[in-house]
Amino acid sequence: VAHEYLALSLAYHGHWNTRSGWQQQDAKLESSLPSIQGLLEEALCSVLSAEHVPVVQASSRTDRGVHALDQRVVLRLPEG
Repeated sequence: VAHEYLALSLAYHGHWNTRSGWQQQDAKLESSLPSIQGLLEEALCSVLSAEHVPVVQASSRTDRGVHALDQRVVLRLPEG
């Protein structure tokens, strides 16, 4: 079965006190802040009306407080 993929180019400000960086963090961590990956996956779930949250894969990741100008990500689109 052939799958369809969507590639995105992202730019964002990695605000030190409001974002944990790109990668999802363990929600149990005391200092856990929303991640760019988590926010993007939630938004895509809503936009795509997906039953399951699509997993986004990035070509690299950023740490807390780091900005991105042209970060490339890809996700497999839900079937149907």
